[in-house]
Amino acid sequence: MGIVGSMKKGLEIAAKSLLLCLIALIVLFVGYIIVGFILGGTILASKFPPITPEMTADQVRALNWSQVNWTVFVPGALLAFLLGFLLNSFTQGGIIATLRDCIKEGKEKISGFFGSAFKHCLPLLGQIILVVTVTVLAIIIALVVMSLIAATKIVPLVVVVDIIIFAVLLALLIYIAMILVYGQISLVLNNMGAIKSLGASIQFLKKNLLKAILLFLSAGLIYIVIYVVLQALTGLTAAWPVATKIIWSLVTSYVYIVVSIFMVGSFISFYLSVAENK
Repeated sequence: MGIVGSMKKGLEIAAKSLLLCLIALIVLFVGYIIVGFILGGTILASKFPPITPEMTADQVRALNWSQVNWTVFVPGALLAFLLGFLLNSFTQGGIIATLRDCIKEGKEKISGFFGSAFKHCLPLLGQIILVVTVTVLAIIIALVVMSLIAATKIVPLVVVVDIIIFAVLLALLIYIAMILVYGQISLVLNNMGAIKSLGASIQFLKKNLLKAILLFLSAGLIYIVIYVVLQALTGLTAAWPVATKIIWSLVTSYVYIVVSIFMVGSFISFYLSVAENK
């Protein structure tokens, strides 16, 4: 199955998975409320100074940071972020299994959503932590190299090196994102472990790199366009009543999930078509 065929299949799957999208929205909505309470409680308990988007860097630095109880803030913030990753892993585990069943049976079947979500959430969490760690290290290395080159104060060299590093880092981040995407699919569809499925993802991409990149960028571009349009429309809601804004926020969140289902469905369709042609 080619790129266009995979995207058509993804669109068909998204159209058949509207109930799945609603379940995912409810799970994420409730989960992020819990995460928000934990993070908010941590900020209050640690006496973290209030920061607003309007503040300049100097204003942020001038805040009373000495009052912050870092022994409370750091563990609480890490717990909130960890629970956020776990929530995403839980939802993704259920979505991938449900979409697989939809592809094979031609109709939405959500009975296995929670079973697969509970079964695969921890290995998927391990994948995310590993990938995030590698990503952060890559960014840190890039920033260190850029700062060392900047210290030479040779403007042409700094500009050229910065452009090269930016291009390499962007390509690397896209590749890492694809490794995670197909690693998650391999984990759920083949019941693999976190590391083994990432290895399988790398092998899959080696053999299908060009098509995988084009599919990833095409689906991602569609998501970005829809995101920009909805954000522009959201900017027009400033004068709306609070209740209406909340409803609009839920509607846009649902649309984002539908588009995400389209993307994941396209990736799974492509993955399964390659597996069938082996």
